[in-house]
Amino acid sequence: MAMHDTTAHRSTTLAAHRGRRRAARTLALGLLALTVAACGADGDGDEVSAGPVTTAGPTATSTTESTTTSATPSACDTTGWQTFKTTALSFQAPPGVVDQHAQGIDSLVGSYEGEGLEVSFDFGMYSGWVLEVGKAGTSLAIDVDGFDATLMTAEPGQVEGFDTTYMTAMHVPGVESDAGIGSPAALDIYVQHDGGAQAATAECIVRSVDFETAAEG
Repeated sequence: MAMHDTTAHRSTTLAAHRGRRRAARTLALGLLALTVAACGADGDGDEVSAGPVTTAGPTATSTTESTTTSATPSACDTTGWQTFKTTALSFQAPPGVVDQHAQGIDSLVGSYEGEGLEVSFDFGMYSGWVLEVGKAGTSLAIDVDGFDATLMTAEPGQVEGFDTTYMTAMHVPGVESDAGIGSPAALDIYVQHDGGAQAATAECIVRSVDFETAAEG
């Protein structure tokens, strides 16, 4: 598989992610300590126990409406899967998934069909519509091939135009590419599926993306 830029760049990127997460966790614990100190006594002057403090670990955060979290990659067993390669990226999919040979105009597109799922992607300067999936459902901040990415899921009917299928999608911005689609480009890749066990398969498909970047030439 093609690897993004250099090992040093990947290490620097991951170190930056970890540094931001440690800083956010330290700030949260500091605010908690101030709150406990300010509210450490009740109206009678008696000490009030704050109780045990449980943290969700170094990678968990959340917001209202669509859920936004950061997490380490899920374990994916892709033994026996096939690899689909284009001029700009590759990804893996289970046996039985077939390339439909889609053609784009100003972006690189792909369409692939298998039993119970359909994989589509759009890689270009103006990609980004899949962010609507995260607004309607859930979203997860992840790292894919050294790039910041957003993994999203939605149930049937949550995203306009997708009333009967579950969706697993990923958006990756800021990818330098020599694929003739303009640069930097962004990737939208999504899988329509039947839910259940297919949800894990769909996540493994989008997480398997590997970019052929301009630096690799």
